[in-house]
Amino acid sequence: MLRGWLSRKRMAAAAKELADHLLLIDHVKALQAGQRELADAIALLGHRLHQIEAQVQAARADTKLDAIREAQTVVNVVQDSLNQRIETLAVKIAVQEVISDAASRLPTVVQEVKGDAASRLPTVVQEAKSDAASRLPAVVQEVKSDAPSRLPTIDVRHALAAPAKLDTGPT
Repeated sequence: MLRGWLSRKRMAAAAKELADHLLLIDHVKALQAGQRELADAIALLGHRLHQIEAQVQAARADTKLDAIREAQTVVNVVQDSLNQRIETLAVKIAVQEVISDAASRLPTVVQEVKGDAASRLPTVVQEAKSDAASRLPAVVQEVKSDAPSRLPTIDVRHALAAPAKLDTGPT
């Protein structure tokens, strides 16, 4: 009986089954190693994707900051120009006020002035001019000090504090 059980055919079938089983184990090990490699590659890709997203956000923030700085520069130039125009206008107005004030103190009819008064006319005009000239710088300084407080200013700190959103475009 032992001989029948250990026949060549059965031994060959058992050897083949054992070889198939060992081959299957090798295949499973190879698949597990491949799965580990794929998992590592996916993790590496995920890490690299996060790095790229961070770089894009930093680039967007830098671009936004540059744009805000350029806009602030333009606003400052326009504001300075407006201040200069306001100061020039204020000076012109002050000069006109001084001239009209001085003109109101001058005699209205020069032909009626005769004798000693006629010789004093340039002195009266000179006095009015010097009085107007002495008041002019004070008026100009008052306008200059008041003009900046009436102009709007832009605060860019709130624009920089806003977090940059990642715009991935249409999905």
